[in-house]
Amino acid sequence: DKDIIFKSDDGSGGTTTYFACQGSGVETLFYKRARWADNVKAQFGASADLEIYHDGSNSHIDDTGTGNLVLRGNGAVSIQKYTGENLGMFNADGGVDLYYDDSKKFETTSTGAKVTGSNFNVFAASGATKLEFGQTNGNWKIEAGNSGNNTLIIGSVSNATDNITLDTTNGGSATFSGQI
Repeated sequence: DKDIIFKSDDGSGGTTTYFACQGSGVETLFYKRARWADNVKAQFGASADLEIYHDGSNSHIDDTGTGNLVLRGNGAVSIQKYTGENLGMFNADGGVDLYYDDSKKFETTSTGAKVTGSNFNVFAASGATKLEFGQTNGNWKIEAGNSGNNTLIIGSVSNATDNITLDTTNGGSATFSGQI
């Protein structure tokens, strides 16, 4: 129930505490930073299931055991570049925000999602690309695709000045069916 305190010269002729094994608190307390050399892993868990290390080029947080890697925060959980530039923000009891070069481009809302910017592209790995608007059966639907590189351009639908306009590209034509 006693403490073991590790002290050393602090470079000015005096001594300072670097870490202590506290018997009464049942913990090891560090008073100065701890540093691991490249490729030396800080391991956690009985089977070393969680590892944190730097390999000389990249920094790693590896979950090598069973279960999930869980990041939790009391408020928002933010993923940032070292300089503080936002990459992603996961808001407690709220939406998720994704950034491009520190500018928010995508956010989830209580009713769906919002994309900010002048372009919204949907790509498929193979086959047709589908973009549907409206209810689950798709009140408005735009389909594009081919067996090659999915670059077929259909056209655009816009609502400028109270009129709905269908513009086709590449000399295409518009076909209307039903009652107009």
